Amino acid sequence: MSHRHHGACEGSVRDRRTLQKLDEWDTHGIDPHPLALDAAGPLIVANGGAPRTLADQKYDLQHMESSLVRLDTASGSLLEFG
Repeated sequence: MSHRHHGACEGSVRDRRTLQKLDEWDTHGIDPHPLALDAAGPLIVANGGAPRTLADQKYDLQHMESSLVRLDTASGSLLEFG
């Protein structure tokens, strides 16, 4: 995951054999945590919602916006946000 200062984050899509970067997908949130595949196929991303400084320190925790999102594994498009 790459973090954007004061904004949403992106996840890198990589070739599983070569690790070559193929694409970047928006996680539709801030501070993404580990990813998982759901049994139906979509990628599940847990966004912690805590903004971070450039020194990777969390701040403004009273305004966290945690979320779970489901992304289409073929396109990265948002399927569900909650």
